[in-house]
Amino acid sequence: MWNDDCLAYLTLRQVPQTTQERYELGVIAHGPGRERLAADLADVVVRFDREGRSVGQPVVRAYRRDARDVPDGVTIDKPSVRLLIT
Repeated sequence: MWNDDCLAYLTLRQVPQTTQERYELGVIAHGPGRERLAADLADVVVRFDREGRSVGQPVVRAYRRDARDVPDGVTIDKPSVRLLIT
């Protein structure tokens, strides 16, 4: 996830000192507003875990970047399109 001056991304690491193969998901962010962007990305992960995990495969739709009728959901703005993930 990124904005004008920050970047946040997910990390995965194996949980140390466990007998089972377990992993932790984390967020790393860089830039002046990194705390806010990291919190936003963590919120998306929590929301997916709560609402989307059992729904099925994600659906990605592309809309014109200037479209005003994009439904609510997770969006990714690209130079020429806005991607909606539901």
